[in-house]
Amino acid sequence: MMITLTPKQLNKCQGIIVWDFDGVLFDTERLKQDFEEIFRQKNIDLQAVMKGSLHIKYIGRPFSLSFFLRTLKENGHSVSELFVRRKYQTLLQNEYLDPQADRILRFLRRKGYLLTLLSFGVPSFQYPKIKIGCGKNFMRHFIKIRVTKNPKFMFIKNIHRKFPQLPIYFIDDTSEHITLVKKHIPFVKTIHFTSSHTLPKVAKYIVSHAKN
Repeated sequence: MMITLTPKQLNKCQGIIVWDFDGVLFDTERLKQDFEEIFRQKNIDLQAVMKGSLHIKYIGRPFSLSFFLRTLKENGHSVSELFVRRKYQTLLQNEYLDPQADRILRFLRRKGYLLTLLSFGVPSFQYPKIKIGCGKNFMRHFIKIRVTKNPKFMFIKNIHRKFPQLPIYFIDDTSEHITLVKKHIPFVKTIHFTSSHTLPKVAKYIVSHAKN
C-alpha cells in the first residue's frame, strides 16, 4: 500500500487510520441477505447457498462470485453466472454504507487524520461494493484504497516504515487480522470492531487517544 504525502499533508497529519471495509463501514450482513434472495428466485434452497458460502470460508479463500457459483454447481445447483452478476449489480445500487460513515469519515478528516481503506478479498468482487455499494462520494474520503488477498499487517508495516513519526490506527472486525497486526506491529493502535462498537465510538476513541 504505497502512500505519498506532500510536506504540507505530513506536517498537518494527526495520524493515519486504516479502515477495514466489510462489517465495519459496509453492511455486509444486509447485502448477504439480499444476495440470498437472488437464488430464491431460482428456487435454490437457502441451505445450499449457505453451505457454499461456508465452504469458501472453511478453505480460507476470499469470496468471489465465480468460485461460489462453481461450488453450488458441484453440489447440484446450477445457475447462470450472467443472471447472478446482473442481479448483483442491481443490488449494489441500494447502497450498503453505514448511515453514519460519511459524517464520521468527514469529521476525522477535518481533525487532521488521513484515511486509508484496506479490504481483504478478491478485487473483482470487492471494488464494485466499494465504488457502487457505498455511493459516489465515499471514495473521496480516502488517500488510498487497496483490496488484497495477502495478510493486512504486511501493508500496515509498510506504512509505518514510510511514516514512523505518525500514529497508525487499524480498525477491523476480523480477529485474525487484529491478532496478526498486534503480533507483527505492536505499536499500531488496533480496534477490534464488534457488535458493541459504533463508528462515533471509534472516532471518539481515536481523537481522545491523540489528546492523551
